[in-house]
Amino acid sequence: MQRRLLQGEVLCKSELAKEFGINERSVQRDIDDLRAYLHDESTLCGNEQLIVYDQKRKGYVLSHGESDCLSVNELVAIAKVM
Repeated sequence: MQRRLLQGEVLCKSELAKEFGINERSVQRDIDDLRAYLHDESTLCGNEQLIVYDQKRKGYVLSHGESDCLSVNELVAIAKVM
């Protein structure tokens, strides 16, 4: 599921439950575990990634939250000014 999210796929609980032969509650627990893992990673690395439910797409997607780090373009601009 994590790989699929990283590739930009939309995760649907009912489809995943059928694919893996488990119930939707198990899929929800796995999504919650991934959320906790990504939260811990963002605390350590500062690279915020969230799993959110997208109502338009009717599934869970990976959202990249705001980061305190500078982008590559911002770093290049600063280097040019210096």
